[in-house]
Formats: sequence, C-alpha cells, structure tokens
Amino acid sequence: MYISIGLNCDIAINLRKKNLKTYTFPFCWNIKNYNSIIKLINDDFKYLFDKDKLIYTTYTDNYKFDKKIVINTYYDFIFVHDFLLDIDNIEEVKDKYIRRIQRFKDLIINKNNDIIIVYNDMDGKNNYEYVE
Repeated sequence: MYISIGLNCDIAINLRKKNLKTYTFPFCWNIKNYNSIIKLINDDFKYLFDKDKLIYTTYTDNYKFDKKIVINTYYDFIFVHDFLLDIDNIEEVKDKYIRRIQRFKDLIINKNNDIIIVYNDMDGKNNYEYVE
C-alpha cells in the first residue's frame, strides 16, 4: 500500500497516474512541510479543524489563477482543494478528513500491511522508502 506524504499534491497525482493510489490519506491533497506532518501525527490531528487556527484566504498559483485556500496556522497546513468557495463547508471537510485519518491509522497499526511511504523533498525529487 502506498501512502503519499508529499509536501504538495504531486505525489498523489503521480501515484494516481501509475494506478498505485488505492486510497486517499490525510496528507494527499494539501501543502505542508515535514515538521507539520510530525506535529499532526504526534498531536493525533487534534487541532486540524480548530476554527481559531484556520485562516481563509486567496493566493495566486503557478498558472496565475487566484485560488481560495484555508491555512491551519498551528500546523502550517494548507487545504488547497477543500474550501473552494468559503469555509462554510468545514463540517463536510472535517468528516472527509476524519475518514482519511482513520484509514491512515488503521493501515499503519496493522502489522500485516506492507506500506510504502512516498514523499518528495524540497528539490521536488520523489523518494521511496519501504516500511515494515
């Protein structure tokens, strides 16, 4: 089973193109750094949807399009694809991430699973690590 923990969406996109993406996990379709990932896991994702830590804003992407994003300032975690119009759908997005988080936890605690963690470094190179 492949788990995408890339710094952005590139890993999930490439796994999908190669038909290796079976499930979506909490780190697939967003932007974050490795400290964010470690902090999220150590905190058990506790503050991911804490409204006091969320900012709704706009940024201009590489194609010069303005995109609406939500930033969790505590984790430095950016939701790029989840809040397209506003933050009013927070409960729907939260439910989606609860399922992704539970799927991630179920996968990693089952010792019978072969897991390959796929990530990209700051240079955008893909790296593969086999985890037993």
